[in-house]
Amino acid sequence: MTTELFFKTPSRPFVFKQTENLLLITSDTLTKNTGIKFFYTTRIGGVSSGPFRSLNFYARGGDSPEKVKKNFELLLSELGISGMKRFAGEQVHSNKIEFISDDLNISEQPVNLVKGADGLITTAERISLISFFADCLPVFIFEKKNGIFGTVHSGWRSTALNIIKNAVHSVIEKGGELQNIKIVLGPAIDMDNYEVGNDVIEKFKENKESDNLVYKKAGEKFKIDISATVNNQLSKIGINPANIFSVNLSTFKNKELFFSYRRDGKPVGENILIAYKI
Repeated sequence: MTTELFFKTPSRPFVFKQTENLLLITSDTLTKNTGIKFFYTTRIGGVSSGPFRSLNFYARGGDSPEKVKKNFELLLSELGISGMKRFAGEQVHSNKIEFISDDLNISEQPVNLVKGADGLITTAERISLISFFADCLPVFIFEKKNGIFGTVHSGWRSTALNIIKNAVHSVIEKGGELQNIKIVLGPAIDMDNYEVGNDVIEKFKENKESDNLVYKKAGEKFKIDISATVNNQLSKIGINPANIFSVNLSTFKNKELFFSYRRDGKPVGENILIAYKI
């Protein structure tokens, strides 16, 4: 399959990676010599149709489970990791991070959901961690020296609860060093298209995160920047700004690349962030 890249490209050091059928976003330079790989999917190259066109990974949104399973099979086959165990957080808008060990049992489902978690970390090889996104911020975190990595789903509720702080602390608890932790902020909704009510602003204040929140007044509403807010949270806990990287692509603005709940409403598909170590 040949795809003309007529849309905006991601910021350096990220690139589009064209496989036989799919178009992915990654950076080989960030994780060089670690065995760790990560990819953000686009909606290009799958078998789903209608509002789920075409590489949709979310069956609970109304798409055919058989088509979602086929989309997973396509991705895993073209990445060469079909036999890997696969885990994703249940994504309940919490700040809970779970550690995934290589002795966990798996089901026959395309991905095993970890109850109550919005972030996962592991040190194990041959395990893939997954985070779904359709406007919320998918964050990839890794510590090169000790081979620790993880995926985080940071919607506004999880961001107000500072889930990224918990993810960083979880990496450190497993032996990671703060100065060696690197963060990738993936595609997410842009500030101009993320309008919220006063209840969201109050939740950030309630959780003492208002100093980190990037927002502006828009009439009776507000517009918030989740990526910039997470960036502020990371800086406050001591992550070197040079170790924070952003793909800098809007899910809302790039309809041919990403699903967006705010743009399209229900039903809507979802992209994924997938990370693993070989």
